[in-house]
Amino acid sequence: MTEKELFKKLIGKWKGDVKTWFEPGKLADESTVVGEFTPLLEGKFIRHSYSLRGQKFKGSVPLNS
Repeated sequence: MTEKELFKKLIGKWKGDVKTWFEPGKLADESTVVGEFTPLLEGKFIRHSYSLRGQKFKGSVPLNS
């Protein structure tokens, strides 16, 4: 599966659990994350917008042709 095919399958809304460790064996945080993958510029980019512990984040990634 190519990168472009994989990103196409991610399009839509997602919800899941995330666990964060800063030290081995010591769980620092466990939270629910809600996000959405959206295609941009005719599918040349994909944006991941998500919310974790009430704080919003987003990032865009260029897709290889």
